[in-house]
Order: sequence, then C-alpha cells, then structure tokens
Amino acid sequence: MSIDSDALVEWLMTPSAYADGTTRVERLETHISWIFLTNRFAYKLKKPVRFDFLDFHTPQMRRAACEAEVRLNRRLGGDTYLGVVPITQSDAGLAIDGEGTPIDWLVKMKRLPADRSLDRLIAEERLKPHDIEPLAKTLSRFYAAQPPLEIAPAEYRRHFEEHVRSNLHDLANSDVSLDQGAIRRIHQAQLRLLLHHPHLFDERVESGRIVEGHGDLRPEHAFLLAEPVVIDCIEFNADYRRIDLWDELCFFAVECETLGAGWIGEFLLEAYQGASDDNPPDSLSHFYRSYRACVRAKVNAIQAGAAPEDVQRSLLAGAQARLEIADKAARQLSRPQLIIIRGLTGSGKTTLAERLAATYAVDHLQTDAIRRELFGASDERAGYGQAIYRPENREFVYDQLFSAAAERLQQGHSTIIDGTFLTAAQRSRAVELAEQHNATPALLVCECPEEIAKVRIVRRAQEGNSLSESHLDILAAQQQREEPDPEGVESHKIDAAADLDQQVAAAINTLRIHH
Repeated sequence: MSIDSDALVEWLMTPSAYADGTTRVERLETHISWIFLTNRFAYKLKKPVRFDFLDFHTPQMRRAACEAEVRLNRRLGGDTYLGVVPITQSDAGLAIDGEGTPIDWLVKMKRLPADRSLDRLIAEERLKPHDIEPLAKTLSRFYAAQPPLEIAPAEYRRHFEEHVRSNLHDLANSDVSLDQGAIRRIHQAQLRLLLHHPHLFDERVESGRIVEGHGDLRPEHAFLLAEPVVIDCIEFNADYRRIDLWDELCFFAVECETLGAGWIGEFLLEAYQGASDDNPPDSLSHFYRSYRACVRAKVNAIQAGAAPEDVQRSLLAGAQARLEIADKAARQLSRPQLIIIRGLTGSGKTTLAERLAATYAVDHLQTDAIRRELFGASDERAGYGQAIYRPENREFVYDQLFSAAAERLQQGHSTIIDGTFLTAAQRSRAVELAEQHNATPALLVCECPEEIAKVRIVRRAQEGNSLSESHLDILAAQQQREEPDPEGVESHKIDAAADLDQQVAAAINTLRIHH
C-alpha cells in the first residue's frame, strides 16, 4: 500500500490524526522534511527525495534515516527525541502508530518552547554570559566524549580543497548579485592556506580532533532550557558530521556574529579551550570562520534565487553579511601574492603559469596575450627588436602588464604575470609593484636544456595555436640579452624539463617557503 505525499501531508494537518488531543496543527517545511507541530509534540516526515548528498526515495530509507536522527540527536537533545513511529494504513484508514501496514515513518519529538531558542533570545537581546555558561558546558562535555575518527590527513585536506573550489564556483556563478571581488579574494586566501600550510590540518587529524560532531550547529538549533538541548544534528550524510570540533565551534561563532551576537561564539570558544587542552592557531580559526561563512552564504544565495522578492531581500542580506565575515577572516590569513613566472621562449613558463593559475584560482596575465591584443598577429616573421618586438613596443606591453596586475592587487587578489622579464629593471619593477600593494612577490624562472626549448618552439609554430610568435632566432637573441637578477631580487629555478606535475609541486613548495 502507498499514498501520495500530498494526501499524507494533508491528513497530517488535521488534529484528528493525532491521539494527543491537540487542537491545532502547524506545519513547517524544509527542502527535505515536513514538520507538524501539535500542542505538545513535533512530528517530522521526511520527503521522498533523492539528492547527491542524501537518498530518502523509499519508505525503508526514510525509516533508517528517522532511526539515525533519533539516535544521533539524543547525544545533545536528551529526551527531546521520543522515538520513531509508523504511519499505518488499514481498512479503517490512516493512523499514527496504529493497526495496519506501515507506509511511512515519523520522528516524534517533544515540542520545544520557541521563545527559548538561542536565535530568538539573541534577537530579543535578553542574554548575559551566565545564560550561555550551561550551553558551553554541554558542548564541552559532548566534544570531550567523542572518540577521534580515523581519517588520512591528505584526505582531510583534499575534502576542504574540493569544497573551497565548489563554493567559489557556486558563488561566482550565483543567480543573484554578490560581491564578486570579495568572493575571489576570500577563496584565494583559503586556497593559499591549504597549499602553503598543510601541517595545520594534518596536526588536527593527528591530535585526534576530528570527531563525529553535530554537523549543523546553529543558534536556531540550541534551546536554553533548564538543561540546554541542541537539536537537528545532520543524520543523512555522515561526511557532514565528520568534523574538527574547533571547526564546528567556529561555525557556531560565525552564525552568532551574523545575528549580531559575536560575543556568544567567542564565549563558547574560550569555554571549550578552558575545558580542554586544545589550543588551535589563529590562522586555522580564521580559515574555519571564513570557510563556514562561505558555505552559509552559498546556501543563502541558492535559496534567494528561488525565493519571492520580499524573502529574497532578507536572504541576500544574510549572504552578504556572511561574505563580509568571511572576507574579514580571510584577510587575516596572508597577504596576496604576485607570482612572476619568467623564462626564455620555449622554456614552458606559460604552461606552468596556466596550471598554477588554476591551482590558486588567480588571474594569469601573459605578455604574449597582451601583445596580441595590442598589435594583432604578425603577418611576417619579425626578428628580435623588430616590428612588434621593437623596444618601445616591448616596454608598452610591460606597462600594460603591470597596470593590469596593479588593478588586481589593489583588490587584494593574488595574480600571476608571465613573460620573459629579460632585464633586471623589469624584475625590480615587478617586485616594487607587489610591495606597493602589500603583496608578497615571488619570482620563478623556468629553465630547460636548449634542445628541449628548440623542439617546443618548432612544434608550436607547426601547430599554429600559440599566442607566442617567437622563433629560434629570437631564442638566440634572448640568450645573449638575459640579465642577472638585481641586488635583493632572487629568481627561484624550476626544472621545466620535468613532468608538469613535478613542476607544479616544486613551484608550490617554493611559494610556500617564500610566502
């Protein structure tokens, strides 16, 4: 037997469906559940949906999810979660926990007083530190009781890198208007920390700080009763619960700050530290705050895209507030970088620059591209210092390169610039540009045997798909004219004859050391 979801929801909205004598039923809805509030209880019915991150499309799956929800939420929700009850169907009709065949399942909970939820209390400005102390103790005890999870440090870092890139993509391509400059700046800073300071994340794994937490620790899920309770732990995807407990508390702090009560998050973080031997570095705290604020901003943006206009305004305000929190935290992580990738023609500098630009999610500015845009493709083979390669044209190209880089650095965006940079003056100018914009300069020079460079030059000329118009005579001229680094400037060598993955790894290691 089965019944249409709409009909089931309609039946659950009638007081007579419940044996508790309720006089009214209120309905709440999320993207995965309907919640029915009677006078004394709350009943949650999971929607028959299937997404990438959950699968509720059969009654058996919904029952398993209900049972997991009760089991997991009793850790912080105490006796709020009463159990799982069936919706049954018989000749007499539908019933909750009645005779007949189970056709679906409900999570049954005590109804909690809405005026004791933390978000409501924050809005009413009724809280003092002593009101938060019991919640702080509850959370500290909870985390102390959770055993560490087995996870490889590299897997933990990979999880973050994948999600940072996903957040960047989704926010950059949102259907609603967001601060795109901030979005790029934030995620570049997050990626730099992951790439340059992997030990911060490895140490969290190795010290046993990754646990099965709550997964969605927000003020609206905390209720300040005589014994505080926290509800709505994520049951449908274990990956969302496998979390650094400090990350989870930073998430809670971000949500409190969004509501204008940042002091509550700080109070809980300090209370946890006071009750444990855990002392995470500030840089990790800034990363977690920035990352979590972006996750919530993305949720707001997705919801806003499908919301009516009045609701959309509120959701957009929430997304922007969270992006501002993320930006503030990200600015504490590190300065932006100006990565100068130089080398003779055929050295492979542009190939490396393209890969590093994707790795760091930054713009790649290339002298060959600027030259093509300014002067177009040449109809004839020009020698070094001739036609489009005349000294005044070459200097104009570099002027445009530095101007474009300055625009990006001004916004706090890391940038890669790619060219031969044959002269000491050009390299000095690049370093000075970075320092003028409070960015960290790093010079990488791609070097390979001459024969390899010649093969590359000939091959790309034959293929005809490169922006570079250099040829073997230009390579010879560059070899004669390349100047040593000026005093105080050092180019770090990359073996451009190596496999590209090895080049990228070497470049990241150099950038890590000199960041």
